[in-house]
Amino acid sequence: MLTAARPLSAGKPDASIPDGGIHPLRQSAHKFVQLRHLQHLFNPRIVSQSVAYEAVEGCLSLYGARTVTRYKNIKVEWKTRTFQTRMQTFTGNVAQIIQHEIDHCNGILI
Repeated sequence: MLTAARPLSAGKPDASIPDGGIHPLRQSAHKFVQLRHLQHLFNPRIVSQSVAYEAVEGCLSLYGARTVTRYKNIKVEWKTRTFQTRMQTFTGNVAQIIQHEIDHCNGILI
């Protein structure tokens, strides 16, 4: 999965994850988690991925759950609010959540 970069001024959505890598809403836990530090990923794109697996995900945008292909390890590149390029590798649940949110940025609902 590779996403096209979008200009920040285009008003497109951004994917947000906290600095610690815990998503503010974990649907699997069915509860909100209060966070102090949030990191915004503008124009995120997955530049590499490895170890594919099938996951069953739910979404607040849709009813029910669906099977999707996800990757255990992903490397993501994005821009900060000050237009600096960042790149980081994510694994496990955090990688799955980021892939889900990047799908939303690309107009994909599971």
